[in-house]
Amino acid sequence: GVVTAVAQARFFPIERRMTDADLLFETRDFDKAATLYRDLVDNPAFATHPGYQQTVFKLAESLFALRNYVSAARYYRMAAGPQAGPRRYTALARLFETAVRLQDFQGLQEFESMAAAPSGGTPEVWYAYGRFLYHRGDRMRALTQFGRIPAEAPGYARARYFMGVVQTSSHRLDAALAASP
Repeated sequence: GVVTAVAQARFFPIERRMTDADLLFETRDFDKAATLYRDLVDNPAFATHPGYQQTVFKLAESLFALRNYVSAARYYRMAAGPQAGPRRYTALARLFETAVRLQDFQGLQEFESMAAAPSGGTPEVWYAYGRFLYHRGDRMRALTQFGRIPAEAPGYARARYFMGVVQTSSHRLDAALAASP
């Protein structure tokens, strides 16, 4: 089982474990992939490896797919940090998604500052941060985030829907109508 896979993985070089974990990830065997990724991430010698940040991200994604949101959030925090790689913004968006799923809106101030900054990411981040704010009850700030999403972005229609909901709940019916895509 999983224990055997971990025991065997410890005897293989790091590159082999990464390849095996990536193959499991790509074939959607997230449980086994997470085990191998966690083994890599928890290995202090791996922290300086060029594939470290991508492995942290894929561990978080595997845990998210398994609906282990508490653990996924831990690794998304690492993957969204200032030293993170090219998937930083995707990790940041997922961190906000996990917070909404867990209904845990505390301790994300550093990441909120990153998302709210003028250079704070991508439409995916703005949408996820807007949903986070919306579910936390900060509807007017959510409205601002949803408004940052350009019309050509994939989440535009969903953002406009949330803008309409916020405007309707604030009894701004003309603005709600204008927000509809």
